[in-house]
Amino acid sequence: MAAIGIIINPNSRVNKKTNCSSVNKFKKIAGELADVRATQSIDELKSTIKDFKKRKYPYIAISGGDGTIHHVVTSIINVYKKNIPPILLLRDGTMNNIASSIGMKYKSEEALKLFTNHVNHSRSMRLIQRDTIKIGERCGFLFGFGLTTNILNEVYVYEKKGFRQNVRMLGKTFAEAFMTLTNIDESDLSLLKTMNAEIETDAGDVNFSKVLCVIGGTVENIGMGFSSIYRANDIPGKFHVLISGMRPLQIVRELQKLMVGQRIENSNHFDEVCSYLRVKAKESFDYTIDGDIYTSGKELIVKSGVPLKFIIF
Repeated sequence: MAAIGIIINPNSRVNKKTNCSSVNKFKKIAGELADVRATQSIDELKSTIKDFKKRKYPYIAISGGDGTIHHVVTSIINVYKKNIPPILLLRDGTMNNIASSIGMKYKSEEALKLFTNHVNHSRSMRLIQRDTIKIGERCGFLFGFGLTTNILNEVYVYEKKGFRQNVRMLGKTFAEAFMTLTNIDESDLSLLKTMNAEIETDAGDVNFSKVLCVIGGTVENIGMGFSSIYRANDIPGKFHVLISGMRPLQIVRELQKLMVGQRIENSNHFDEVCSYLRVKAKESFDYTIDGDIYTSGKELIVKSGVPLKFIIF
C-alpha cells in the first residue's frame, strides 16, 4: 500500500514550465510508496482527497505554492474533519511563504527523496504543528486586505514575480507615499488607498475606522522578504494580526520594522494575537488567503481554524 498521496497542481510555476513532468519524477523517486495525482479542478481535488481518506494513506503531500496549499488544505479539512494525516510540502510554486515559515527549505524532489528514505528505513518523521485560519469555508495561513490586496492585484496584472517586481512595488509605494505631501486625493492612489471599516477582535476593538492595511495569519513570512507576522505562533489556537490606519508616509517610515517583524508603537496601528476578527465595511472589498484573491461582501469574519501537522527535514 502507498505511504503517501501526492496532490500536484499542474498550473503551478514549476509544473507549468515542465508540462507537469513532476508526475513521472515523483513516481520514479517514490515508486509504489506514492499515489501521485494531478488534479485539474476543485471537484477533482475533493474527489481525490476523499479517495486518499478511503485508502487510509498515513501522509499527504502537496506540490505547488501557497495558493495550491490553500485549496488543498481547505479540501483536506472539509473532507477529513479530524484525524488529518501529516502533510509534506513540496516547494513547486511561485510563492512558498508557508513552506519557508515552517522551515521546509528542500526543493520538491529532494524532500520526496528524504521522505522515501525515512519510510524505507522505518525512521520517524519530524513534525511541526501550525494552526490554520478560516474565512467562511476557506482555510489557509495568511489573510489580508487593503494595501495587501492592492499590491497583489498589481503584481498579478504584470503576471511576473520576483526581485525586480518586488523592487518595483516598493518604489511605487514610496512614490505614492510622497505624493500625499501634495493636495492629491488619497482615493486616487492605487496601492496606498484607505478604506472605511469597523474592525473588532476578541483581543480588543480597533479604535480607528480609516484602514490602510490588514495582514495576519499563522506563518511569519508574507512575501517580498517581509517576516511581519512575528507572533504567528505565540499562542496555540490564535493568529497574529496587524491592522494599520497610519498615514502612508508613516507606513513607509516603519517599513524596516514591518520587514523584520518588530512592534510598531502608534495609536493608529493594532498589533495583537487573537482568534476572532470581524470587519464591517461600507462596501464590498477584496481580501486574500495565501495569495489568492476573493471579493467579500460588506462583512468579513476571520476565525482560528484546525491545527495541521507538517513533515520537515
